[in-house]
Amino acid sequence: MAPKSDFYSNTVEATRKEGLAQKLYNATYRQHSGREAITPELGDINSFRDQLAEVRTHAVRNLDRCLAALADNLMARGVQVHWAKDAEEARQIVLHVARVNRVSSIVKSKSMATEEIELNPALQADGLEVTETDLGEYIIQLAGQRPGHIVAPACHLSTQDIADIFREKIGYDGPVEPTALTMAARAVLREKFRRAEMGVSGVNFAVADPGLLAVCTNEGNARYATSRRIHLAVMGMERIVADLAGGALVMKMLAKYSTGQRITQYTNLIAGPCPSDGAQQVHLVILDNGRSRILASRYWRILTCIRCGACVNACPVFRHVGGQSYPGCYSGPVGTILLSQFLGLRKTADLAKACSLCNYCAEACPTKMPLPEYILSLRDEAAREGLARTGEATAMSVWADVLRRPRIYRLGQKMMRWVLRPLSRNGWLSWMPGPPGNWTRVKDLPLPATRSFIRRWRSGEFNHPENADGR
Repeated sequence: MAPKSDFYSNTVEATRKEGLAQKLYNATYRQHSGREAITPELGDINSFRDQLAEVRTHAVRNLDRCLAALADNLMARGVQVHWAKDAEEARQIVLHVARVNRVSSIVKSKSMATEEIELNPALQADGLEVTETDLGEYIIQLAGQRPGHIVAPACHLSTQDIADIFREKIGYDGPVEPTALTMAARAVLREKFRRAEMGVSGVNFAVADPGLLAVCTNEGNARYATSRRIHLAVMGMERIVADLAGGALVMKMLAKYSTGQRITQYTNLIAGPCPSDGAQQVHLVILDNGRSRILASRYWRILTCIRCGACVNACPVFRHVGGQSYPGCYSGPVGTILLSQFLGLRKTADLAKACSLCNYCAEACPTKMPLPEYILSLRDEAAREGLARTGEATAMSVWADVLRRPRIYRLGQKMMRWVLRPLSRNGWLSWMPGPPGNWTRVKDLPLPATRSFIRRWRSGEFNHPENADGR
């Protein structure tokens, strides 16, 4: 019998947290509605999605050549390129750079790749001071949490929550007001920037030819991080396009699909060291960490993701349980696929079950990834590997047997209404005993209809629209 996973337990806890769903809805709907409002400016949005899918697919399918060209072009301008096969190797590369250069203080801009490899704990364990400088990430770091969203890491926290964190961690005593809280964070972070000897960033995308690293932010903090004496960027190896035209398309679509903007406020294109006005050393860590394995699997198109978070914003399940429920830094539909590949199905089988298969994520994805198909495939793999709980497997076996016997199925329909009717009120069930109570604990269930759809169809009832809504 498979035990209940941490994800399962976390989602149960999340649904019981008062106000969490509203916070998540407010944050994700704002970005989701922003995307829907601004994408019509492009005209034929499906044409742009097709173009982006083609650009990213070309890069992923030609990853060896693109990465080789990127490395050659960057090294020719003085960038030190490192290759990391897994998270541990990536952490050791960063630690080595810091040790060799006698670094004691590091500032970081927002980076999901560094969250993926759990870089901060490794640096801190080595005695280094590490400070997140994106406002959301800084809040999360102070709270000792993982990001709650790919783009908006603190989306599960209210203004009051953030004020409470600031009061406890940095002695804030001002009003519970966003601008005042932002200014308090700025006062702390400016001093961190001034003292830091090394900056760490992610890479939103790299351009193989002519060899550029693009870092996009809305706060300007990344430019402070990338202009320290030493700049080290960590990049998932799939985050690349072949040329500048592809990079311009990614930049345009990333802003619109992540935050509903025409363009990100600050976009830094880094070509190499700039001792007179920037970093004296630039390092790039190209991270595999299971991506080669994904590239060879049926899920390879997940590598075309541009990390815009549109699928997360669209997901009705995420809006109830949030990113803190997931067993890694990635969440929502894209997180379900990525974490299953990074951590293995034994640890993540329940993630694929947390999906209503509404297809909204596929409609929202700018690269047209078949996310629902992938999730169904993961469910199938989990079942074949025997990862279903005993009760679930037994229930599905019984249900399959019933569906093979129409007479038993029709008898069951009649009996179900008869059994459940005493528990109902006004045609709805708010409580059921046993395992079905897991459903009614969080939502009501309608009482089965007196006459089934099949019976109504065969009687010709649907030929008469005036009767179509009767029970």
